[in-house]
Amino acid sequence: MSDSNNPKMSRRDLLKVAGAAAVGAAGLSIPLTPAQAQEQLHETPPETAKVMPASQGTETRLPSEYPPDWGVIFSPTDPLPANFEFGRMTTTLKAGSTTYAGSRPLACDIIRERDVPVTLRDGTVISVSIFRPAGSPNNLPAILVWAGAREPMSRSPFNVPPNWSSGWGSSEGADAGFWSCHGYAIVNADVRGSGKSQGNIQYFGRVDAADGYDVVEWVARQPWSNGKVGMFGASWSAMAQWNIAATNPPHLTAIAPWNGISDFYRDTVGPGAVPNIAFWENLSGHSRGVNNYKENVGAMYKKDPLMTPYWEDKAVKLEKINLPAYVGADVTTTLHRMGAFEGFRRISSKEKWLRADNTNEWLDEYD
Repeated sequence: MSDSNNPKMSRRDLLKVAGAAAVGAAGLSIPLTPAQAQEQLHETPPETAKVMPASQGTETRLPSEYPPDWGVIFSPTDPLPANFEFGRMTTTLKAGSTTYAGSRPLACDIIRERDVPVTLRDGTVISVSIFRPAGSPNNLPAILVWAGAREPMSRSPFNVPPNWSSGWGSSEGADAGFWSCHGYAIVNADVRGSGKSQGNIQYFGRVDAADGYDVVEWVARQPWSNGKVGMFGASWSAMAQWNIAATNPPHLTAIAPWNGISDFYRDTVGPGAVPNIAFWENLSGHSRGVNNYKENVGAMYKKDPLMTPYWEDKAVKLEKINLPAYVGADVTTTLHRMGAFEGFRRISSKEKWLRADNTNEWLDEYD
């Protein structure tokens, strides 16, 4: 089930298409004052200031980047945890250090840049965290993780043995403790509206795809980058990869979507026009930001239960994807299965590999 002449190629080998690992150059540890961090993060999101506040427990239709006639419904985001740390800061994570009890010790020194601001095409500023091997040269390939989960983790990802993860990564993305020590920069994005990023959370579609395009190109322009950017991650992070890759960012070199829906309506919320929104209504309760709003796909299904331009916008034009892809498909759960296999089948990539696992996406991506 592969278009490759080398079906034994591993996940790690494929992502090396993003660029050869490099050695040499230095990093600095420069903590900023709270005032400086606040200023650099642009703490007042202009987009949130423009929207009408919603009463608690109600849904508000807000102006958004979607066409106004779609009537996209947004609800307030949930508050950030009380211990949420933010502010721009550069630190060195020392070899041998750990995060949670039983986590895998770091094999090398890693430079972590927290809450680096990235300005998107519409002026919205989002935050990313960057991990680079200490002492590395300025020609690193990068792996972008598109999600909105803050590191370090307080425990290992779901069903993953504690010592398989360093804790320095999002639960469904690349572990910087592994990849940075193998010559890669890891970029974890707090997507629009999540964490301390400005704007409102968009569930895939044209807005999220354009944001991903902008960040891929931003990463490629950084002084430490060799201009080659790959993407990796499971579930949400996999779904986003299909979406972003279909816009063909010039510097996106390879993707590894690990178990991801590729058609939001047909694969999950309304397969065969049968309502299936309970999971997404529950997940929406975990979308956290600061005075921001989140797209309410459950309310949108209740409003528009049949196919509309809004739902078509969340169906990836898979044939537009033509870059190397290592696709993971989980055959033990049902959420992403159809979208993952269909994604692999329909993408136009000449180099594509399919891995069907018999465990689950999180265990398999760390294995």
